[in-house]
Amino acid sequence: MLAVSLQEEEEEDDEQGKETDDDETTTYSEPELVRAYRGPTPAPISSRTRSQSRSRSASESRARSVSATRQQPTSRSHSRSRTNTPRSPTPAPSGFRRGRMPNVDVRASTPERQFLSTPTKTQEETYGRQLTAQMRQLTAESIPIRQQASYLRRNSSSNTNSPDRELSSDYVRATADDLTMARLSLHEHALGYASQTISGMHQVIQNQVGRISDHDQRLDQHTRDIVGVDRDVRSQKDRLDRAETESAGLREDVDNHALRIQLLEDLGRRGQGRTVRDV
Repeated sequence: MLAVSLQEEEEEDDEQGKETDDDETTTYSEPELVRAYRGPTPAPISSRTRSQSRSRSASESRARSVSATRQQPTSRSHSRSRTNTPRSPTPAPSGFRRGRMPNVDVRASTPERQFLSTPTKTQEETYGRQLTAQMRQLTAESIPIRQQASYLRRNSSSNTNSPDRELSSDYVRATADDLTMARLSLHEHALGYASQTISGMHQVIQNQVGRISDHDQRLDQHTRDIVGVDRDVRSQKDRLDRAETESAGLREDVDNHALRIQLLEDLGRRGQGRTVRDV
């Protein structure tokens, strides 16, 4: 996102520079680009202050003339026919420095090694907040870099003799690469944490599956035990039915014997002289 926005700003400033520079292009050799990237050789303090005062007065006069000409609406064809009037250089923002931005080391501050294989919800929320804070920090660090890049582009498009003309493209490219690498590092750590969380959840799921299989085995054993007990109950019930049948037969025998005894008693009362053998 940042690289795309920087590229769009470069295209807009290049169009403005084409209108003022009358489509002139300058080529530089590789040693000149290297020297421009490293920065010009610092002049003595006295000559530097005198040149800065002269350039400041000249830039103020150019700023007045440019502001007066910008107030008059002109077409694109008329703007191409104008003389190449350099614009006043914008003062550098605070913290301006030459060279590449130091690589942002986000690995030292990432607490992903502190988590277990199965992080809790609180740990996940804490790590998410820390990632959000790091992204905000990168965004805040990109603001002065974008200001420096716009400063370099404005000065390089307005002043053809400025050594920042060669430095601007390299500096913008280097800072954009640094920010891209920092963002990629953050995304890499986020993906690593996500994969670690997924592996932990996979392990938890495997443990749950193992427990479920154990419960299934126990349930099967209980089912077999219940089937065995049911068989025992059925066999006992069959025995009880047979015992009831036998007891019913014995009860009939007892009733028959009771009837015989009663008959014998009746016959004994009637005969009074007969014996049981006669009967």
